[in-house]
Amino acid sequence: MGSIDTGISEVKKSKNSLPKIIVQSIIHGILGFTGFFTVLFVTKYIGYLIGSLSSFHIELEDLFLCSIGFIFSFLIKILSSFQEDETR
Repeated sequence: MGSIDTGISEVKKSKNSLPKIIVQSIIHGILGFTGFFTVLFVTKYIGYLIGSLSSFHIELEDLFLCSIGFIFSFLIKILSSFQEDETR
């Protein structure tokens, strides 16, 4: 005898994977922040070494700039995860 596919297992699967998607997106966001911060840190340090900057320090505005890396990476990962779910 045949069986009827109701799609209930797919709904349960997608609900269970939502926390996993959010955690992965946060991890990618942290990696994006770290990437922006690394580039900023290296360029400021090189500027200090060659003498174009009189002192080497990271300001609060620099951290806000690095948060753009977090936001972009987080959004790209979370949106691509939902796009993959729709194509299945």
